[in-house]
Amino acid sequence: MLNARSGVNNGSKHKSGSRVELQELKQKVGHLENLLTEQANKKEKAGPLRIFMDAVVSLLFGLIIVGPVVVVVVGVLMVAASWLGIGF
Repeated sequence: MLNARSGVNNGSKHKSGSRVELQELKQKVGHLENLLTEQANKKEKAGPLRIFMDAVVSLLFGLIIVGPVVVVVVGVLMVAASWLGIGF
């Protein structure tokens, strides 16, 4: 504790308080570790339907998002090349 007159920190109460805090933190960490272990055990392996759905979503993402972006980028590059007089 900080003594107001002398400005000295003797730390007598701080040590016991930090032990309690450390113990509480260890309990919380242990609880979180248990929760993570339970969640890891609950996760099931992906079945064939899940794999198929992930593949469909990936293909749709490629067709709807990536495809048009590539077309726009290539189009811009071709226009820029035509302005510069570079022919394909």
